[in-house]
Amino acid sequence: MFIFGLIASVADREKVLARDIARGCLKCLRTTPHVLVEERRQLSIFFLPVWRWNRRFYLVCGGCGHPEPVPPEEVAALRRGE
Repeated sequence: MFIFGLIASVADREKVLARDIARGCLKCLRTTPHVLVEERRQLSIFFLPVWRWNRRFYLVCGGCGHPEPVPPEEVAALRRGE
């Protein structure tokens, strides 16, 4: 099992897609800048990503850090600032 850890790994990765999206938070009820984050699970072999799956998108509140799920259909509009 230790050799598998040196050759390949499976991990969750996060990528920031957009910042400073002004929205109202559902938890703290304040209008704060949110961050659009893509989370995915990925298989890497020798530190090179080979396969990605389980993509999810979140808007993370800048005030309290509460993640709000976003449907994939709305991601392009949020990145454009609409």
